[in-house]
Amino acid sequence: MSQPLKISDLHEIGKNMGEQQAGYLERPATGQDLYNFALKADANFMILKNDMSTGFALNSQEFAIVRAEMSSEFKAVRAEMKSGFDNVAHQFDNVAHQFVNFRAEMRNEMSGFKSSIIAWVATFGIATISITTGLGIAIILKM
Repeated sequence: MSQPLKISDLHEIGKNMGEQQAGYLERPATGQDLYNFALKADANFMILKNDMSTGFALNSQEFAIVRAEMSSEFKAVRAEMKSGFDNVAHQFDNVAHQFVNFRAEMRNEMSGFKSSIIAWVATFGIATISITTGLGIAIILKM
């Protein structure tokens, strides 16, 4: 693998490509000069292309690793959230069951309270009737 190119390297390559050597400035470029210039340009672009391809391959590998890590993390978070929501649902079920039990206990208590009220009213009513009757008889007898 070649060294990655820096901006300064690209600047130097451009400068070398654009300038001819000092000895050749006075004479016109020959076909061989142009051919050599094209070979230099092609070689530099091939190096640049290889470096870019290598960089893109490394980025692609890193993205694949990041995607795999994110996928496993999201799966862990989803599992944790599901567990938490299942726990909350279970707690709501417990509270609903406690309300059902509380209603049943209240019905039983009210039923027992109603029975005791009826028994108390019946006893009080009989006592009142007997007292009233006894007073009424006593008043009648006194007369």
